[in-house]
Amino acid sequence: MVWSIRKGCMQCGSPLTTSKEKISRTCNYCANKALEGFQEMSEGKFKEGFNKVLSTNKSIDSIKESVIRDRMNRSLNKRRKKLEKHLRKKGLSEEEITCGLEAFDNVNKEQ
Repeated sequence: MVWSIRKGCMQCGSPLTTSKEKISRTCNYCANKALEGFQEMSEGKFKEGFNKVLSTNKSIDSIKESVIRDRMNRSLNKRRKKLEKHLRKKGLSEEEITCGLEAFDNVNKEQ
């Protein structure tokens, strides 16, 4: 069995120095950028965080990126519908529901 260690990061191509970088095949800079994106997604800023994660991966071509963005938009629309259904079950007024959905849309607006 032949073990091959990549000489560079899969995302940016910079040389990998530590054993942790060589095992994950990602440099610390790209890993930190992706981590920032995932943290933003966990805070509720889905599109902004997702765009950060996508921007770190340079190996994705434009066709794959458009498919990924399309799936992300569908996922956000499903999440918005679930949120609206949940707010209606709570018995909130129409003004409160529209205000909450506008806040959701503002947080997840397209960058």
